[in-house]
Amino acid sequence: MSTQEPKLLALVVDDSLVNRRLLCEMLRLLNYRTIEAEDGEQGVAMFSEHHPDVVFMDIEMPKMNGYEATRQIKKISGSTFVPLFVVTATTESMSLGDSIEAGADEFLTKPISMDLIKAKLAAMQRIRELHLSLDEQNKKMAAMHDQLHEEQILAETIFNNAVYASNIEVSNVSSKIIPASLFSGDTILIAQKPDGGINVLLGDFTGHGLGAALGTIPVADSFRVMTEKGLALKSIIAEINRKLERFLPSNMFMAATIVSTHIDSNVVEVYNAGLPDLLVVNKSSNKITEVASTHLPLGIIPMNETEISLEDVELKNDDFILCYSDGLTESRSPSGEEFGQDRLSEAALAVDKDPIEDILRQWADFCGDSVPHDDVTLVAVKSS
Repeated sequence: MSTQEPKLLALVVDDSLVNRRLLCEMLRLLNYRTIEAEDGEQGVAMFSEHHPDVVFMDIEMPKMNGYEATRQIKKISGSTFVPLFVVTATTESMSLGDSIEAGADEFLTKPISMDLIKAKLAAMQRIRELHLSLDEQNKKMAAMHDQLHEEQILAETIFNNAVYASNIEVSNVSSKIIPASLFSGDTILIAQKPDGGINVLLGDFTGHGLGAALGTIPVADSFRVMTEKGLALKSIIAEINRKLERFLPSNMFMAATIVSTHIDSNVVEVYNAGLPDLLVVNKSSNKITEVASTHLPLGIIPMNETEISLEDVELKNDDFILCYSDGLTESRSPSGEEFGQDRLSEAALAVDKDPIEDILRQWADFCGDSVPHDDVTLVAVKSS
């Protein structure tokens, strides 16, 4: 017989006063406080009011039987584990099966043995403690998740203000980034030159998420400042490469496409370093010309201006240049088929109004419910 102060509370539900008192006396000897209910309906009400640590439930009772009372108690307890013993005079499999289906955790067969109830309570208490420990860990993880989410939102706000808030809006450039996670490893930068032309950069860093996105910050600073000063495109590219080579780890780099337009010319300069072929879409002739990558991605090796070559592309009427990351062409349909270069070219030639919206509509129809595993980015540029 224990001399410790009672700690745990047991609810005994049975329509037999003799059975209740017998079981309550055993539980008191095992250092439990007890409360009693004479039917299932009263048992559910007492459970809701007193929140006991363990329940002993008879099956055959008036007003509400033990099966229904068990179901309601388990519903009330929710994710909190409260051991519930069914106390029965039968060992029939159907009765035991119905009890399990209702939510019972253990069984006690009448007449109840003191040694058996002690052993089963000890086992259930260990399980209960494990559940309590798991619940506590889940609460801590949920709190950490909420904190991380708040920090990510803050980081996203700072990142967007630092990188994208200064992008200018111009009628001859449309773009879209669909990130694979909260932060995109792809970036789009748009800045205006003193002569009224614009420079547009599409960058694709290795990986995706916050780690990849952080590389954009030094790129954005150099790109905007040098563009607004009217420095040559080759100088801008060389400086971005120098910064990335200096700041990025050795396993990280940025594939990039840069397009530079001029206010008084239909000829634009194009630089492609490691991204998929640019598509020059000629609407009048219904043809596409590809501009392949001729340089390594930026940030891998040192590079000076003399090693940089630019492509001149003439754009007329409704012609446009389409730049995109490989996340677009490597996206897959529910059956596993890639969107691919050919399907992209067909979508580009079928553009009616806005190149980005029209192409993404066809891409979304193709992908259906499939979730992109990489960032998907497109930029369409017309002459100034």
